[in-house]
Amino acid sequence: MLEGYFIGLKDGVTLRNSSLISFCFIFIPVSATAWYWHNVHLLWASLTLFMVGLILVLGRKLKIAVQNY
Repeated sequence: MLEGYFIGLKDGVTLRNSSLISFCFIFIPVSATAWYWHNVHLLWASLTLFMVGLILVLGRKLKIAVQNY
């Protein structure tokens, strides 16, 4: 839902940056741990945590955008 909001604002830079932050700081470390331990559950957790991180970063950006409006 937040991705659709920022697409409607034509704010692709925010979407790109939030995806990169979530990917680099959440998905890669957890998926590397899943690969090391050969654990499929951690791999699914890395995908879930990626989406949660994306929601948190976009939600923070939304709060800032609403305050500036």
